[in-house]
Amino acid sequence: MTRTPLAIVITASLAGLLFGFDTAVIAGVTHALRVEYLLSPAGLGATNLVATIVGMSFIDRIGRKALLLIGAVGTAIALAGVAVIMGTGTHRELLLPLLIGFIASFALSQGAVIWVYLSEVFPTAVRARGQSLGSATHWIMNAVVSAVFPAVAAYSTSAPFAFFALMMALQFVVVLIAFPETKGAALERMAERMGQR
Repeated sequence: MTRTPLAIVITASLAGLLFGFDTAVIAGVTHALRVEYLLSPAGLGATNLVATIVGMSFIDRIGRKALLLIGAVGTAIALAGVAVIMGTGTHRELLLPLLIGFIASFALSQGAVIWVYLSEVFPTAVRARGQSLGSATHWIMNAVVSAVFPAVAAYSTSAPFAFFALMMALQFVVVLIAFPETKGAALERMAERMGQR
């Protein structure tokens, strides 16, 4: 299978949005958490900060791909749990731990890895343009998903979380099969690695 940096960068950029993290922040889910559970922005920020530091401390030890896989599993489980709680209205006491687990799983994987990964998959000659494409894809889709999320959430509170959980399961498969590990790879040799299985 031939893997192009272009396809990988677009997929990686979309993944940050299909985690639902940016959407959750923009659409006010974190606001609801603060109101319902009296959780301060500092508490949510501290969770995000600590998990990001953990992710950055492991990024060169276990690699980018492993962190993305770990994060996909953690966020999928957390989001699926939230979807069940929202759909059934039961076990609401688990909502806070699941959402904090989601924030932590995102921060230690996608949040810590994506911008490093985008800078490593392109050869030096086209890196700036590749990173620009990745950033543009991320922010354009951010606007689209953020615009659609409130309408879907108004129809069903569980549907967005079920969708995001499904996307994380799909991301696990895509990362496992198609994403090359960039840890320790010479940037000039990434083009060769993209053509390998």
